[in-house]
Amino acid sequence: MASTLNAFELLQQAGGLPSGNKTKKKKTKKPAAAKEADEAPVVQEQTTVDAEVAPEATAVPILEKSARTFKTGSDRIKLWKDWIRQATDRSAKAVKYKAANGSVISFRELLLRSRALEITVESCVTSPLTTEQTHNLQQLVSTFIPRVDAAALASSIARLAELLAEDSQSFDTTGAAQRAVHNVIGTLKNRDEAEPVAKPVSLQDRLAGDWQHCYTHAAGGLVSGWCST
Repeated sequence: MASTLNAFELLQQAGGLPSGNKTKKKKTKKPAAAKEADEAPVVQEQTTVDAEVAPEATAVPILEKSARTFKTGSDRIKLWKDWIRQATDRSAKAVKYKAANGSVISFRELLLRSRALEITVESCVTSPLTTEQTHNLQQLVSTFIPRVDAAALASSIARLAELLAEDSQSFDTTGAAQRAVHNVIGTLKNRDEAEPVAKPVSLQDRLAGDWQHCYTHAAGGLVSGWCST
């Protein structure tokens, strides 16, 4: 699971990036002085591994596949925590990514350029969330979309999941709800950061306020009202 969550590690395993592990070569015995002289270049070679970056074009599909694969239970929570860890890593060893235009971007920027966040959040409406899972969702949203009222959004999605779970015939409604949540997250993710923080008046009107319409009239397309601007 750990190797799957880190896009950089996956790229190395798939052969998309050079691995930090060097192929050992057979060495002949050398005098002690010559051996000491060889040690410095080896140390220099190892330190250059930290400067490697993963290409955005390869990393984005891996993120989105992880979001689709780990979409329930503890696996999804572990995925979120790994994303949060990578997004908040300020160390020199934090993995960077190379965008199509050649610029170097952070993991947080990479994830926001992908659809991984939309994919994982939409999966939350397929089954009720526990209080702890709702809190984990709030942490995820606040990390990647800080200008949004994360508590209100997480609470609204949890309430929607609870409602949908009450109806055993809600397959079509659940699909509509997932599409709506996907679009809402995409809209909020692309907000101008200069705008005021998105409060419940804008979020709950779409998610908490309109979930009853989704529950009853999803087939009629009323869910699309959640995503209007």
